[in-house]
Amino acid sequence: MTGTLRKNRAMPSSIKKPTINENEAKFLRQGQLLLCVYKEARRRKPVRLLSTSCKAVLNNNGKPKLIEHYNTKMGGVDLADQLVSAYVDDRKTMKVWKKVVFNLLQRMVTNAYILYKQNSDAPRLSRLSFLQSLIEDLAQEHLLSRQQRLPNREPNNARIRLRKIPNVKEKDCSGCSDRNGWDGRKRTRTVCVRCGNGLHKKCKHNHVCVDE
Repeated sequence: MTGTLRKNRAMPSSIKKPTINENEAKFLRQGQLLLCVYKEARRRKPVRLLSTSCKAVLNNNGKPKLIEHYNTKMGGVDLADQLVSAYVDDRKTMKVWKKVVFNLLQRMVTNAYILYKQNSDAPRLSRLSFLQSLIEDLAQEHLLSRQQRLPNREPNNARIRLRKIPNVKEKDCSGCSDRNGWDGRKRTRTVCVRCGNGLHKKCKHNHVCVDE
């Protein structure tokens, strides 16, 4: 394990506030832990690293091998972050655990695409096409089950068509006409194409054909 160390962490003063020149390094070791501080240039701040796998060795250019090891491995982390950020699907939330879950999902999808490219002999999909295909496949099962649960919501009036009957005696509307009621008789020149009964357009939603 190798990583950088913040200045506000507990550490010896010789590492926390070092007096070192340009391209100079200091090492401290305690058991397996190797602590290093290195200043690359005069105008740059010293960088502090902690490692359990490196030795206190300098390269020919005076830079600790620990620094080069960190830069090499850190490149993979930067690349992973770059790949994940290409198609970010974060959601604004105040819950920390939700942010962690979204980040894990993004990394899982990124890793899935990498494995797909390495193991697929067919013409490879672009990353965007891969994401779209993945979303459709994951949602398909739930969409099918939802469609099976939903009843047929097609309204009766969606199947009813009206036609006008010019120059013909008007017919009583089967939806609103009531000869014996308070509303009285209502007549119309439009009829249902299916059953031929008189029907106002506004009454379609209550109409049921005789043959149904």
